[in-house]
Amino acid sequence: MALCGDSDSAQMPGDFMSEDVWQLVWDDSLSLGIPEIDEDHRRFISLIDDLNHAIISRQEKPAIERALNLVIADAQSHFEHEESLLARHGYPEVNHHAALHAELTLQLLGVMDAFNSSELSYGWIENALRIKKLVVDHLLDEDMKYRDFLRLRLKRA
Repeated sequence: MALCGDSDSAQMPGDFMSEDVWQLVWDDSLSLGIPEIDEDHRRFISLIDDLNHAIISRQEKPAIERALNLVIADAQSHFEHEESLLARHGYPEVNHHAALHAELTLQLLGVMDAFNSSELSYGWIENALRIKKLVVDHLLDEDMKYRDFLRLRLKRA
């Protein structure tokens, strides 16, 4: 995962990070080499960037909430797509991976609850960072586990 930004970036008053530091950039370290999954992941990273931009640019809470809802809805849609693909190709750990998705969904919904109860912009920043960490950790740790299996199956198909 690449984060944009340099140490000389100007800080926004009242913020501890400039916007460019928050930006996720798609790179080869995130690619599974499975085009339909990579496309899902690219879209998802874009939605996380939109959420981060909404927070950093100090948009109103309803705008941030819409961006957060889009992130969660896209995650749920992607999880269903990914699980279907894994099941269709006989991935032996599909049930475990689905359970991880269910847990991640609960965590994302927990972030939404925390956001809804927070009136402080610092709380929003904290929640956005938590979402980014949850999702990127899942992509780098868990999704990479099925990469080679699925690549091999797709070559045979």
